[in-house]
Parts: sequence; C-alpha cells; structure tokens
Amino acid sequence: MLVTWPAIPRTLAVIMGPGDVTSADAVLRAMREQDELGRDAFLAKYGFKRATKFVAIHDGKEYDSKALLAAAHGFQHPDQGPLPNRFSGGDHTTNRLQALGFTIGSPAVGSPTVQFRHEDCEIFERYPKPVHWDEDNIPSEDQALFKSIWGRLKELATWVATTADIDVPLRPFSSHYLAKCPFTGSVELGV
Repeated sequence: MLVTWPAIPRTLAVIMGPGDVTSADAVLRAMREQDELGRDAFLAKYGFKRATKFVAIHDGKEYDSKALLAAAHGFQHPDQGPLPNRFSGGDHTTNRLQALGFTIGSPAVGSPTVQFRHEDCEIFERYPKPVHWDEDNIPSEDQALFKSIWGRLKELATWVATTADIDVPLRPFSSHYLAKCPFTGSVELGV
C-alpha cells in the first residue's frame, strides 16, 4: 500500500516532533510500509538517509529510527502527515521507540570483502624505497601485484567511507607512508 501525503503547512512543521508518536501500531504500519517499498525507497520517500548509529530491530529486520518515526507520525496523525527531516535522532528518537516497546540496536555492518595476503607484504620487502615505474625497474608481474594491492586499498577505503561513522570525508589518494605489515614489521609503502 503506497501512501502519499499532502504538503505539510510550515506552522505544523514547527510544533510536530517524534514525541507526538504514541502509537506502536503506527510504528508497525511504518515498518510494513518499509517492508513493502524496500529500505532505500522508503528512506527516499520520507527524505532520510540510512541510520549510522541507531536502528529499530523488529522480527530480525532493521528500520532506520528517524525515518521510522517520521512515517509513523503520518500514520498516527494523517491530518499532519509525516515528520519532515528536521529533528535530531539519538536519545530523543530511540527513547520514544523504546517507550513504545521496540528494541534499539546499531546498524549491522558487513565485513569488507577485501583480503590481503602474505605476498602483498613481501613485495614491499623487494622494493623498500620508491623506484621509477617502468619494466626495467619493476617487472610486469610485480607491477600487476602493485596494481592489485592499489585496487584493493581503494576498495577498502570506499568500504570504510561508506560504513564508518565519521565526519571526515575519506578518499583514496597517493602517498608515501610507513605501514606495519603483520608478517614482516614496518616497511615503506609507496602507493
């Protein structure tokens, strides 16, 4: 069931808040709507992003706490509609959901699929200092391994940037720095 809401008058937007959601049934209706639409479509409909700190957990599924309360407000108060994304999450949001009998947890974060091997560290032992990148200095097999390592580092950086709860934007970049290899100790890593 797809529900659309009329525009919310500015005067109501100022006085409405998550505390106005007092019906567990309204929250369950919002959960059913997310199940029907899918998480990303549900978040887009209500103007929210994925939760990085708190989710409601119900029947083994995760529901983004702010978006859930925003939608539940619309179900409980159809004349006012859903809450706009103008309220803070955290304790205010999670306490409201807990008071209605819902469990709060942290969003599940899958492990990165990137793996590094012993041979990845060994190549840095063969090249302890930066060298000019050509066939005379670095054989094509080693170049392929360096490129593979670089690709995996970029993939890992992307995973960290999208799953970590940080305020600093992360981007893969070129740098020379010291890194401790778990197999060989500290080596200079020029990527």
